[in-house]
Amino acid sequence: MSYSDEIKRSNIVENWLFIFNNDNSGALRFAFSDTLSFASNNWEDYNAQWDNETDTWDTAEDEQFFHGVILNKPSIRESINLSNSTAKSSNISITIPDFNYQGSPISEELFGGSNHYINQSVTVYSLINSQTNQIGSFRLTDISSDGDKISLSMASHRPWDFIDFPQSTSDTKIYVPVSYGVFTPNSNSYYDTTVTTHDLSNSIFDSDSVNTLRPSLFNNSADKNGFFLCDESAKADSRAEFWDKSANIFIPINDENNTAIITSILNAGQYCTKSENEYKRALKIRPTSNSISYDPYSIPTSNLSNIYDTGASWLTNKATIGSHTATDGSQEWIEITLNGIPDLDGDFVRGKLFLTTEWNLTSFSGVLSTFAFSYTIDGTSFTQVSEQLVDRPKTTDSYTITELPDSLELQMKWGAQSDASNFITGEFYIYNVFMLVEYKTRDDQLKMVYIGADGLTHGITGLSGAITEVHEAHLDLLNRFTGLDVATNPATDIDGWSDLDTSKDWAIRWWQLEPTELKKSLEKLQYEGGFIFRYKADGSPQYIHIKDSHTTDETLTKLDMKDITVKPSSLSSLLTKMDVSYEKHPAESRYLTTQTCTNALSRTNYNIQSKENIKQVKLDAYVSPAIPIIAIGSPNDDFYNYYDNIFGDIKMIISATIVNPVFYTLEVGKILAFTNMHPIKAFNTAWSGLQFMITGLTRTAGTLKFEAREI
Repeated sequence: MSYSDEIKRSNIVENWLFIFNNDNSGALRFAFSDTLSFASNNWEDYNAQWDNETDTWDTAEDEQFFHGVILNKPSIRESINLSNSTAKSSNISITIPDFNYQGSPISEELFGGSNHYINQSVTVYSLINSQTNQIGSFRLTDISSDGDKISLSMASHRPWDFIDFPQSTSDTKIYVPVSYGVFTPNSNSYYDTTVTTHDLSNSIFDSDSVNTLRPSLFNNSADKNGFFLCDESAKADSRAEFWDKSANIFIPINDENNTAIITSILNAGQYCTKSENEYKRALKIRPTSNSISYDPYSIPTSNLSNIYDTGASWLTNKATIGSHTATDGSQEWIEITLNGIPDLDGDFVRGKLFLTTEWNLTSFSGVLSTFAFSYTIDGTSFTQVSEQLVDRPKTTDSYTITELPDSLELQMKWGAQSDASNFITGEFYIYNVFMLVEYKTRDDQLKMVYIGADGLTHGITGLSGAITEVHEAHLDLLNRFTGLDVATNPATDIDGWSDLDTSKDWAIRWWQLEPTELKKSLEKLQYEGGFIFRYKADGSPQYIHIKDSHTTDETLTKLDMKDITVKPSSLSSLLTKMDVSYEKHPAESRYLTTQTCTNALSRTNYNIQSKENIKQVKLDAYVSPAIPIIAIGSPNDDFYNYYDNIFGDIKMIISATIVNPVFYTLEVGKILAFTNMHPIKAFNTAWSGLQFMITGLTRTAGTLKFEAREI
């Protein structure tokens, strides 16, 4: 807003101008007093002639005439809420007489005629002397009349009103997801029959893999070719994956050739990934626990959990059974039961069991003594390996299995030749036990799949590549679904964007599968991203956030204001402890990371008890930076530092009425400083060095009230 030098005149007269648009590109114009134009108050600029019969201006310039018929003094209230990072504009209403308009009561024009005004836009301007500035944007919601006067009620008008998203659908009417962020797929999962060892470099998915995926609704095509909905554009790494809840892992699904499609393909106007109809997948699984089920000979053991160790450690980590001695014809053994094998979600197709073992003969007497190793699945015995008086090097054995077992029993046996002088001493080593399993899921069992393809890319001038940060996703939603025009570059076209983009690197992984209210999603991203979006009084877009350091916009004195009130912020707004859950799980209603963050100093200073003043926060989009235990950085370092900076301590709040019209251009989000004040100090704090952000404004004709919070 800018009034140039007009605002500095001593004889200021403010008039408000209301433009009520209709659906036929026409408009009604009302004001506090008759006004001919935005551009000029010079009546000589127009050839307007008053028509006494119709009580109207009989001229083409009639469209520029504002009828001075508003009877009340409406107010416009704006506020920003720093606690939830939202902006709000109040509703407004005006009262006018039911005056004669073009030969009929104005009420007949407002409703019931050929022009429709309800739910159409209403723009409000402030006219000071000859300068105009937009101060509000609304839509007409209600009209009422008592026979003499008409009341016109308006609500804030924003481009996201009545918009849901996503909006695009597949040929089977499944919504194409809207997603943002960088995602990572798992490696291939086809059943590799050539695998004979636990080769960590092979392509078979292993349960210790790490991934970040996003959900996508199942979308079988009309010809039952097994399509899954992916995106509105072709994406690499779009292979569908299955969430196996029992195994607690994501598993890539194969295509009809037992290989994986990793790039989405066009299907009925949408890009999808294709799979085999039976939705087969393969994985390596291990037991997760052990117990000694038979040990009458007190055979020593150590590190039994290494039997199902994960990752590269299998190469070196081992379970040791022994050293033990059998003598004089004895057959001594130990049995170890492996449990916790996942019950996979689907139908078993085929499988192989892999065991990597070794044994070491320490000493012996006699020539027929033996070591033996065998295993049993659910009580059924399988192949036994037996050797006489030799070491067994590290060896991987594989066996075909016909079902997924509930348990696996391993038996290690020492046998000495029958003679009092004969004995055998040695150790068994077990490095790894795992199963390679292929299984499948039917159509009626499949509701959701998951993909590792990155989310949407920038479609705004000046920006390119994947949308990876929370504020970028917010801007994209505005551009994609509201038509927010960024004609050149957001850095130059949107107030506050450049500072926000420089300050924030908060990463996002977020998706929306079913239609939801756009406004709610925008506000969610604002909260999780630590910023506020609003439309300024002149109708232009603006991003506001608490910066690491601010430049003061205006400095006020006691002479510029009246009715000054200074107070500490309420204890109820104090936030000293947060349990923050973030990195949302793609398949379940839980989060991968939870951090408890505490401002211990404030809890001590303000006598906060251990169970008090704790906020549970769940972040669906925010994934990084990592959230710390305490606020030790700058406000924009992470989510907790940002909000602790605002609400982790009690701050000063100042409110007043502006009497100096030079400051009529103030808006929410502006940064104020104060000098030459009354009171002389803000309680025990000098005004010097304090900065405040305007969080609320109430504007009436000739009056501006504000509230500002210390930052």
